[in-house]
Amino acid sequence: MAKDIVTELVEKGKEPTDLLVSYIGSFFRYIYWGWRVLEEVYGYDKAHELYRKFTWGSPECGESFRQLLKQLDYEVKDITTMGDASAAHYTGFPIPLDIVESTEERVVQEASFCPNPAFGWRPWDRGLDQFVYHHVDGWCGTVDLYKNYFKVAGLDKELDFHVEGALCTGFPRCRFVIEKKKSS
Repeated sequence: MAKDIVTELVEKGKEPTDLLVSYIGSFFRYIYWGWRVLEEVYGYDKAHELYRKFTWGSPECGESFRQLLKQLDYEVKDITTMGDASAAHYTGFPIPLDIVESTEERVVQEASFCPNPAFGWRPWDRGLDQFVYHHVDGWCGTVDLYKNYFKVAGLDKELDFHVEGALCTGFPRCRFVIEKKKSS
């Protein structure tokens, strides 16, 4: 049986934590460059739309959540189990989420660390470039991701989501809120 890449690198003297930091840094640099190229070619409005469709709102990202659901020892059927499952998936970025409130009406998740703004040494060449990118990826992208979660779990008609704060846009922590949709 072939060795996995992590085992191979550890056997060659690499530290697992160094591998993780390197991988995460590369991941966020690549998605930044994806945004940057789209913005240069299409302009902000069209780039914003395209970027959100091929990243966190993509069918592939939904499939990743579907795979997680198959591994859980509980069924995601309501707001509280969605809070647990979405926090479990988000931790894989790795952005550990704490559930600070969980009721039948509302789930609030917070993160005090995110690797995306932590890799802020990227080659920004415009004063607002970092903020614009983080707004599209960190704020809007997170909304897309959670809507993707809801769709995969069949809860998109019942649940709504908004961001109350994000580290990458200057808040002291990320704060995500899942709520039951209001009846019209």
